[in-house]
Amino acid sequence: MITVSDEKTDDKSTNALTQTISCIDIQRYSSLEKAIRVTAYVMRFIQNIRNSKDKRSIGFISVEERCKALKVLIMTVQQETFKDEIESLNSSSQKKVPLGVWTKAEKTSKFLASKSSMDALFDSKEKSFSKTPVSDWKNLPLIVKRHESSTQHQGCVVSSSEYLRIMENKSSSIASMISTSYKTNVATNRHVLEKIIEVILLCGRQNIPLRGHVEERSNFMAILHEKAKADNILSDHLAFSAASRAKYTSPDIQNELVELCGTEVLNQVIGACKSASCFAVIADECTDKATKEQMSLCLRVLDVEKNNTVIIREEFVGFRHAESVKGAAISDLIVRFLADLELDINKIRAQCYDGAANMAGKYSGVQARILQLNPEANYIHCKAHALNLALIHSSKDVCVRNMMSTVQEIAFSFDYSAKRLLAFSEELSDNQNVKEQLDRRTKLRTLCETRWSSRADSLFTFLNAFPVVVSSLEALKDDRDDKAAQYVNAILKFDFMIALVVAEHLLSATVALTNYLQKTDINLLDAVQEARIVVQRLDNERTDPNVWTALFEKAVKVGGILDSSI
Repeated sequence: MITVSDEKTDDKSTNALTQTISCIDIQRYSSLEKAIRVTAYVMRFIQNIRNSKDKRSIGFISVEERCKALKVLIMTVQQETFKDEIESLNSSSQKKVPLGVWTKAEKTSKFLASKSSMDALFDSKEKSFSKTPVSDWKNLPLIVKRHESSTQHQGCVVSSSEYLRIMENKSSSIASMISTSYKTNVATNRHVLEKIIEVILLCGRQNIPLRGHVEERSNFMAILHEKAKADNILSDHLAFSAASRAKYTSPDIQNELVELCGTEVLNQVIGACKSASCFAVIADECTDKATKEQMSLCLRVLDVEKNNTVIIREEFVGFRHAESVKGAAISDLIVRFLADLELDINKIRAQCYDGAANMAGKYSGVQARILQLNPEANYIHCKAHALNLALIHSSKDVCVRNMMSTVQEIAFSFDYSAKRLLAFSEELSDNQNVKEQLDRRTKLRTLCETRWSSRADSLFTFLNAFPVVVSSLEALKDDRDDKAAQYVNAILKFDFMIALVVAEHLLSATVALTNYLQKTDINLLDAVQEARIVVQRLDNERTDPNVWTALFEKAVKVGGILDSSI
């Protein structure tokens, strides 16, 4: 409770209050602003009771009323905290303040600013050095000595020391003392925000969307309520903050927190690049779902962890809309992107792109334009992309191309038709040998359009499930499925079988190398050694009749299982 009691003074700008206010409990208010506003309204009510109707105040609280309310609050806190000191200063022996009183006051954290205590501090008889200049230079030593022992000087010393303690964060200010629940609210809000951010990070790591069909049933809210079962603070916040505007769970707040988390991650990546002596850029462009050309940029840098361990970091830093895919436009976009990140382009030691003419052009490509700005930015064609191009070129044979097209069509037909997929599942459940060979695979894999090395897994699945594919297609054919009849006729030809066996064998030989070339911590010497091993293996198999005999016999075995004519 606070008690307001202002005695009349000679200052005409301050209205005296003699009414005691015992209805205000400042512990109820979460901020100093609310306490000031309530106190100002109570003081106005008391003044309006005393005055006639024509002199009563109405409307919003004025600045003067707010200042008076703040003064009342400060005086109240001081009177409660410095009760002994104020009584000592107001006693008859106030001119001879005991040393113990001042020592105790020096350990406090507020100023003595009430009217009564200030009158006691500033002695009206001692005006030198405070109100009037010193003119009696002959008696200056006596005047200085008398001033040092005056209550005025001692009070100023205490006030200055307390001011310094507050500014150095060694003591709390009056505002924080009035708002006793302020620190508690801050700690609670920070705890709630920490749990909300943890849920957002969890969804991001697991690639789980935050939203749902409605906000109340979204993944974000479901995980947050699950967390609240073991967290009383979070549970109370979700249960009792329905009418509050500070719930921190709205979609706008979620988006803002996602952006802040992304900014923090990006700042760490940029900080590592700035502290490193050099870095590399990796860029590529592609068309998104909205049919817009997007350029992605990654940075590769050596980073030193806290335990002085050097690691290689390859981090994605963002997308930029590419209005044109020409070399000049892409290079300008990369330069602007690095400038926005405040990274020095002269620190680039490598630039890695695909082999397209706009990126790898010798004179007007992106690499040539970046090389003009920084002669030390060596261009490196992405080796994983080069291997992918080699696989594409090696599969241009008509027989192989037709086989790939047929496998893709059959995989799509089973994947997007419930009737055909059911037929495949029933045939697979009846064939235990194929089921074991597929290793828990339950359907065919479609061929990736861009990453040809991943086609090895699709061809492996199709080859091992070949008997099930044929039997399911024949069952669909008997059920008057014209497409199934065409597919059966296509895959029972021997040229399809031999192409399937050979392509699966060759692509499988490059999977390990492709995966290694895409690792973040790839070592150049080890990569060269792995590439040489694959090249040597393929060269040896090309001239080895035993390998081709084994592949032929495997194709014959596949056809022999089905009793097909070869």
